[in-house]
Amino acid sequence: VPAAELRKELEAMLDTDQEGRRDDADVEKRYERDSAEMRALRAKIDAADEPNLVRVTTILDRHGWLGYDIIGHRANDTLFLVIQHAELPTQQRYLPMMRTAVQQGKAQAGSLALLEDRVALGEGRPQRYGSQIVRDEATGRYYVDRLEDPANVDKRRAAVGLQPLGEYVKTWQIVWDPTTYVREQAERERIPGVPGGPGATDAASLRATLEAVFASNQGYRPRLAAAEKEFGKDSEQARALRATIAEKDAANLTTVREILDRHGW
Repeated sequence: VPAAELRKELEAMLDTDQEGRRDDADVEKRYERDSAEMRALRAKIDAADEPNLVRVTTILDRHGWLGYDIIGHRANDTLFLVIQHAELPTQQRYLPMMRTAVQQGKAQAGSLALLEDRVALGEGRPQRYGSQIVRDEATGRYYVDRLEDPANVDKRRAAVGLQPLGEYVKTWQIVWDPTTYVREQAERERIPGVPGGPGATDAASLRATLEAVFASNQGYRPRLAAAEKEFGKDSEQARALRATIAEKDAANLTTVREILDRHGW
């Protein structure tokens, strides 16, 4: 496919990726987080994301991470955003490719930092750059999700061209202070009824682990359906995806059993 056609296609895809997300905050403010309007918006976003992901992964598998010099900045941004909005298994698969692209000057280090954070949290590890914000369902307040070494986060952000965390989080009405964050995060992570000390497990880690299991469970199934449709149920691509799904399902079952045995439902 000529670069000009790919560029045009990816730029149009960027519009579909961002269209619903631009309305997210406004719809939530007007209709509440769990309203029918918000559910309809999320369904619209998901409906746009699925074909975008199939096409972007096809492009990446065939051409690698195309740089600005070939497809321009907006189309290049599309590659990152579509992978950023995918499920964890897809993020994990293309993270090494994006790391190489940054080293080669084909992608932005700041964008890579956002993907690194999502994958880290999805795998049950703290994020490094503080890019991922979550909402306390009890209070409605937003806060920075689990973060490695909060005191030095701005040094890491500056190294990849990101603004200070205190500026970034103003969008969510968060006042950033590392000392306060450490104290509040310790309170958030305590599971009621689970004592501290050796072997204690925090709620955020359990949540991240189970969210990663969910993402792993769901991540490859849409791709399998797409592969079966494009190449046939008995194709090499479909067989490989079924083997991957079986392997991940077995690992996920072991993880969930261990959690249930330790903590109950």
